[in-house]
Amino acid sequence: MATRMELRWCLKIAGPVLAVRLGWAAQRDEEDGRPFTAAMEWRKAAELSAHINYVAERCWREWERIMNLPRRLANPIWIAAPAPICHLDMAPLPQPQEFNHALFAA
Repeated sequence: MATRMELRWCLKIAGPVLAVRLGWAAQRDEEDGRPFTAAMEWRKAAELSAHINYVAERCWREWERIMNLPRRLANPIWIAAPAPICHLDMAPLPQPQEFNHALFAA
């Protein structure tokens, strides 16, 4: 039975290997005229190779080039959208206030 350290080592190798394959698939998709599919594959490759800075940086640069967007607009896939602060049905409605004409009297 494999120990945790051996499994962790395998995962550190498997991620970049899969990232290389995704990079090849992205290049092929871009040549075939599917830029958004290629951008998604570059993004997945960048996330899989996040602990190897050079590889991840190249993948993100390719994603930015295809999408014409800065990287800060690409949240990782596994992060969900932010929850709303309060729901509309829970928020109290503002009460109408009297307009104070004395403040603007000349």
